[in-house]
Formats: sequence, C-alpha cells, structure tokens
Amino acid sequence: MMTEQELREKLRGLTQPMPQETHRAFLRAAYGKEASIVKRKLSVSLVLALVLVFLTAAIAFALTGGFGILDYNASMKDNKDYAAHILGIHESYENEYIDMTVNEAVFDGVSLSLTMNINHHADTDPVYILPRLTAETTDGQALEVDIEGARGGNWHSGFFVPSRDSSSVSDGCYGVDAVLLTDGPDGETTMVYSQESAVTWRLRFYIFHPEYPIVSSAMPNDPGLSDEAYLEAEQAWMESFAEAYRQQLIQTDEFGEILEYVLSLPHDGMDDETWFMLPLEEQLLYGGAFTLVDTVEISFSTGENDLHQIAAEQVFDLGDGWQARLTNASVTFARCDLLFTVSRTAADGRTAADYAQENSGWSFAVLADGQPGTLSAGSVSREYQDERPTGNLLYNFTMQLNGFPETLCLLPAYSEHGNQSVGWLSDVPQLTPEEEAQLLFIELP
Repeated sequence: MMTEQELREKLRGLTQPMPQETHRAFLRAAYGKEASIVKRKLSVSLVLALVLVFLTAAIAFALTGGFGILDYNASMKDNKDYAAHILGIHESYENEYIDMTVNEAVFDGVSLSLTMNINHHADTDPVYILPRLTAETTDGQALEVDIEGARGGNWHSGFFVPSRDSSSVSDGCYGVDAVLLTDGPDGETTMVYSQESAVTWRLRFYIFHPEYPIVSSAMPNDPGLSDEAYLEAEQAWMESFAEAYRQQLIQTDEFGEILEYVLSLPHDGMDDETWFMLPLEEQLLYGGAFTLVDTVEISFSTGENDLHQIAAEQVFDLGDGWQARLTNASVTFARCDLLFTVSRTAADGRTAADYAQENSGWSFAVLADGQPGTLSAGSVSREYQDERPTGNLLYNFTMQLNGFPETLCLLPAYSEHGNQSVGWLSDVPQLTPEEEAQLLFIELP
C-alpha cells in the first residue's frame, strides 16, 4: 500500500499542467476601429438596405463570434493553410450558473487547438468544470491525447468558474492545445503521433456545484526555513485541507487548485491505491463537498491532413567523433516535431550525466527555408541510455511553422563551457559561410 506522500506525488504528476517550457505562449489579438457618427436624413430604400446589412452582419457574428482560433493563436493569422483548416463548431450549453459555447478548432495532423467562451451568471454560485478530451479514428481506433497547454483554466485537473486564480486571465475566453502521442522506437520515450486521416474528437465537461464555502491557503514559501522546518510546514499545510473538509469547507491552494483537497476527501472502505486509480470526476463526488450538476458532451470531426515524415532513420556526422541520429521528424502546415539522439561514436569516458554536470555539449537551431522557427517546446534528456558511456543525449523539439517549408535543417553548435541547460539555439543571426557548411539537411518526401 502506498504512503500518503507517495500517493500525493503520483497524483500531482498526473493532474498538474505540463511544465512551463512546454507550453505555447497564448496571445490574444485585439482588433478594433473607430467609427464616426454621421447625422443625416435617410431614404426608405436606404434604411431597408441598411437593415439588411445589419441583419447579415448579426447573423455572421452569431456564426463566427466569440473567442476564435486566430484570437487564441494570433501568430498563425498569416498562415493561409492554418486558416483554411479552421473548423466552426459553435455548440452551446447553458444552465443557471454558466453559459458555454465551443467555438472553433483546427487540427494539423499532430495537434489540435480549440477555443470556447464560458461566462458566469451574475449573482449565482460558482461551479467547478472538469474537461476531458478524447480522439479516435473513423474506424474506432482510440488515439492517445495529451494536453500541451491551455488558456483560462487547467485542463488536467479542472477549474472554477469564475476563476479563483488571480494570476490567470478571467475574461471568459478559453483555449486548449492537445497533441497526439505514441511510444518512441525504444519503448521508453514518448513522441508525437501523426494522423493523416480524419479524426473524431469527443469533448466532455463534468460540471460540479460546490456544496461548501470555498477558501484558499497558500503553500509554505519561506526561503528562510530549514529543510526540516519546511517539511513540517508542508505537512501542516496538507493537514489543513483535511481540517477544512471536517469544517465543511472546500480549500484550494493559492491558484484555485483542488489537488490537495481531493487527497483529503474520505474514501472509507477503499485503500489508497484504489482511491488513486479512480477518475477525478468520481473522487470529487466522495464526501458530499461537490455534486454533479450536468455532463455535457460535444463531438466533432476533423478531415484529412497532408503530412511530411522521414521515411527512415537519418544519421548525421557532427565531426570529432560525434553523431546525431534522427529517429522521427514530422512536418505539418503549423508545426515541426523532431526526435533525435546525439552521442559519441566511441566511448570517451564521459556519460550523458557527465556532460550535463560539466555544462558542455551540443545545442541546435532548427531552420525552415533558411530561417529559424519559433520554438514552442523542447527538451533534452541527459540520462537517456546513460548506461552507454558515450554521452548519449535525447533531443525533442517542437517548432512553430508558417506553412510547409521547402527545406528543413539543423544547425549544430558545440561548447565545452556553454549553457547546455536548454539544448537549443533561440537566436540565429545571418549565417556565416562556416555555419552554412555545417547545416544538416533533413530529407523529407
């Protein structure tokens, strides 16, 4: 049986958002124009014509209004392929507490972006919304969906409406980015999955009503505490959630998260492991702190996509006994995903951990049509296959693209004393002849 600490760590890993470096930057484009008021006498025919114009505009707004994809991903407004794939959903739901509309979605064959509006009705109780997104092929094959990031609410563990997180936006505009995943070639890593054919998406919202008053409590954050004192303060903080439940209160952390409170809910007759395996939507119903108001389901389908993928593994000689082995590369009209390892061709006495500790090794830039892309995510796993004494490092890149590139290449840079904490180059000036000679061109069909 797991201890409370082990359970807490596992549940935290399950429900917390992806690390900040893997999230996209969510920007909303604000558009507006001034209008002058002109007073003049109008003819009846002109009035009728204007009425038709206003009716047409009202209908168009009803069909396309709300928080749209290009409001959410403003950096894609010049990507014609991206705009052409935007799907209007416009499914609405309303109860006594909120009104909600799922607006638009776009899928590029790897990732899905979705936008919606959720507005809280004045003078009514808050609600807690737990969203779930699943996907399957047209023949019913389930696809693994992972949430990359979100605007306006936590899509891993749910969120209150109105928001109780003072650090987040609270304008009623919500967005989410999801990606399809599959196992890597070694069975240990995870890589993006490309789906050229149509996909059916199912969106489910569990809407809960909190039965107790809601309070918040900040996690201990005193840098002057010793390790022992901090652990004691953290333990006391965790115990405060159980005490809040006994006092018929719902206690969140300072960001409105309920993870610690869920751990404190009673689950008599159920051991901790069984409790941990329950879906969060079932855990919330234990103890009477929440009641389920409604379950809303919306489904939509996205069409076929044009994808470019490497046909086989590609190996690049980096010089001085180093090589890069590209195992996956997929390119859509909106993004590029690369997975490759860098290692010594012969042991040099240093492992991946050694290179990390010495703050040395390789960094890379990804260039599409000779220009660096916009990095939206990236990671380096230094302990990857560390049993091999060859400095083996795993690199995983996601780059934002503005349409399909004609050429795609890597620019490597090695440093014995460089900052290898990120593993990629963000700023690439005009290439020198020496750098152009070092470019590693990726062969795409």
